Amino acid sequence: MLLKKILQGFILLISLIGLVQPVTAANYAGVYQGRFVGGHQGAFALYVRPNNTGVVIAYDRTANHGFSDRRIRIQPNGSFLVNNIGGTGTKVSGKVLQRGLVRGSYVTSVGAKGTFVARRLPRKGPHRKHVGYYAGVFSSTPAACRGLKGSGKAIAILSANGKIALYTRVTRSNNPSLWPIGQQDAGIAKMNPGGAFSGRTSSGISIKGQLKGRLVRGTFADPRSTCTGTFRLLKRR
Repeated sequence: MLLKKILQGFILLISLIGLVQPVTAANYAGVYQGRFVGGHQGAFALYVRPNNTGVVIAYDRTANHGFSDRRIRIQPNGSFLVNNIGGTGTKVSGKVLQRGLVRGSYVTSVGAKGTFVARRLPRKGPHRKHVGYYAGVFSSTPAACRGLKGSGKAIAILSANGKIALYTRVTRSNNPSLWPIGQQDAGIAKMNPGGAFSGRTSSGISIKGQLKGRLVRGTFADPRSTCTGTFRLLKRR
């Protein structure tokens, strides 16, 4: 009788184990690109690594506010939240939806707000091996800018199908009244299979560049071509 009960208990345990299915964490990896809504103009991009950490860049031209951050961590339910981006007090929150959409918003320390929406881009394409985020610098060419010297940080996110989002922020300037420190901009361009791309940022700056291996480099010019410069970015992890 005791042996029979032991066998029955063992069979029940095996049955229960068979009912337990392994839980697989959602994988939100990919490149998401989009725009601001509600009448706002600008560009937004999010790169999510296979471990669900990522990088975000954005510029809301209407509100004249942008941000970039490498501390994005997507939670199992798809949500993310980053406080005090760049020490400015800006908070960004959102959610990656299973159907390949990102929706979210930001709020600044003075209460300015913006809402963004983005869609995951194809995971296959001519630049599949180069997908990721790139970071580097840009600088003006003083001889071509009437003596204006300015430079800053540049960040780009590249998708497999060649759509590249570029974000810039001025950190140095010898004439802040013409080129203010902290001035931001962003834009999205399309890269051809050979790695060349061109386009315009939200503020009308024209950009031309080339991808070669892990390096993205190129030139920029203001709308009247009265000031030009260069940028150079290297792929990061």
